[in-house]
Amino acid sequence: MAHIIRRAEVQLEDPYVLDLTKVRCEGQQSSPEDVPDRVRVVESDSHFTILEVTCGCGQKTYVRCDH
Repeated sequence: MAHIIRRAEVQLEDPYVLDLTKVRCEGQQSSPEDVPDRVRVVESDSHFTILEVTCGCGQKTYVRCDH
């Protein structure tokens, strides 16, 4: 079902930046430059998106973005 969003209903905010360059996991043997971090969409629908962030050490974090 389509829905028209009126100008008064729109809320603009600064984007949130997830900075992974400063995070270092415990026990991580390699430097962050050796294995890049990865982000992939796990699930998405009209109400939310779930992102899987995989650190270079293999640790996974899930982020839910409501929209």
